Amino acid sequence: MATTLAALVVGGRTAANAQVDGAWSQTEWESAINRALEAFWVDCLAINQTLRVSSTTLTITSTGTPYASLPADFMSALRLFVYAGTSQQREVFRSGAEDADAERTFRIEGSNLYIDPFERSVGSYLLRYNPLPTALSSAAPPDQVDLDAELSQHREYFELHAAIAYLSSEQESISDLAPRFAICQQRALDWAARQRSSQPSKIRDVRPRRFIRWV
Repeated sequence: MATTLAALVVGGRTAANAQVDGAWSQTEWESAINRALEAFWVDCLAINQTLRVSSTTLTITSTGTPYASLPADFMSALRLFVYAGTSQQREVFRSGAEDADAERTFRIEGSNLYIDPFERSVGSYLLRYNPLPTALSSAAPPDQVDLDAELSQHREYFELHAAIAYLSSEQESISDLAPRFAICQQRALDWAARQRSSQPSKIRDVRPRRFIRWV
């Protein structure tokens, strides 16, 4: 079942042995939990880039402004296509990538996606990207946002991440929590690796060497 932000804050405070009226306010603890949620996705996306994917259309109408604003929930770019959905569709690669060609490339600067060279920037683009997680909120329903049931299995990750941040800010030892968090982090990585992916891992040949025939 879903887990509320308030419950995660209580868990974080308990792990850090912090008093309710301690150094951090309720708002600071809630921010720490949401930072932990973002850190969780950064960890998981490093293992499986297609764990969560959104898409949006970006349009550039003038070479004088060879960029388009990224969506508000943008975290990282996966793939970019120009002339999407037509017979001319082709992928645009990131600047510096091995597959990049001289026709056009893209780069991310701040909240904008730029196309280089600017003379070829005009057009309609389809961007596939990893979205930021929806921030948890303790507001009254219907604005309240809880940690969903799927991610609630990792609640200790969020609680310990926030607790470690609290202790670090107070210059207190994290030696008791760090090993526990490392276990939670590895559990998250294993979970991410097991999820559906558009690029499954290659099958590894585990046969004994004496049965392999060289041709």
